[in-house]
Amino acid sequence: SSGKGTRDGSRKSRLETTSVTNIRTKNPTALVVGVCQEGGKTMNLIESVENQYKKTDLPEFGPGDIVRVNTRIREGQKERLQAYEGTVIRRAHSGTRATFTVRRVAFGTGSERTFPLHSPNIESIKVVRYGAVRRAKLYYLRNRTGRAARVKERRR
Repeated sequence: SSGKGTRDGSRKSRLETTSVTNIRTKNPTALVVGVCQEGGKTMNLIESVENQYKKTDLPEFGPGDIVRVNTRIREGQKERLQAYEGTVIRRAHSGTRATFTVRRVAFGTGSERTFPLHSPNIESIKVVRYGAVRRAKLYYLRNRTGRAARVKERRR
């Protein structure tokens, strides 16, 4: 064997261990970086583990859309659903780390909440209305109130 592949000589996966130092704690950590074969295409080992936790039933939505997010809330032994409806002002990151921020105005007070997209605490995401915007981040809505904070509906 040329040293590549696994112990038994097959070339299904190749793992390399690299020492990485944590900036905050200054502790060296072993980071396993590898490539594994899945269906003929190579994929990062970390991504292949993360893909098990990705949700597949998510609707397509983006900044400017009005969404209703149902989250599981635990209070002691009881569990209930709580809806949070508002305008998506941003989507960030990718993979299992993907997040989105929803802004709503209730009784004249604006509030924003950032949700992890693939969180098990999110029961469902429903798009109430698709908005037409020309920006990826809608932070300018924070400074607007009333009719000025509206987003036009996207034509189908």
